[in-house]
Amino acid sequence: MAWPWQACKPVENHFPGHGWVSLDSHLALPHDNRSLNEILKVDALPYQLNSTLNMASIMPAHVVYSEVDPMPACFSSFWIQEVLRVKFSFDGAVISDDLDMVGAHGVGDIRARASAALQAGCDAVLVCNNFDDIDTLVNNPVPEVHEHMEVRNRRLGRLLSGQSLNWENLRQSYMYQAAIDRITNI
Repeated sequence: MAWPWQACKPVENHFPGHGWVSLDSHLALPHDNRSLNEILKVDALPYQLNSTLNMASIMPAHVVYSEVDPMPACFSSFWIQEVLRVKFSFDGAVISDDLDMVGAHGVGDIRARASAALQAGCDAVLVCNNFDDIDTLVNNPVPEVHEHMEVRNRRLGRLLSGQSLNWENLRQSYMYQAAIDRITNI
């Protein structure tokens, strides 16, 4: 018997990058003061390689990139729509990080956070550790903001399609080799 998570594809995180902040977004709201060019050149490189890596889903960070946008990336249409969707041509699912993390709390209550993430361009939202918030969203969901539900459903459906690769098969795949070549030749 195959367990459901064996057929799921991974979620790449934390877009556009979490490496330059010292605070943990589970406990605080980190700020990254670098310029857009610096972030794109270093942290966002794996996401720019999406056409080679063929990522099925990406999770935006609960980090404010203050030189670029005053909102955390998870609630930023600039990061999700303009950079990820348009500049990087990403057509996979965008799934929020846990909306109960402290880094997400500045947007309001759980319904406000879920609505803000969906309006920014997330296809799905995560609420992982607060049963009251889970209950609130299950029993009183936020209105859907996606104009094209079939696009959202296609993106989310791709997460369950296909077979998982084991590590050795992945390392031998063309996609993996092309990504390694591209990264080492930068």
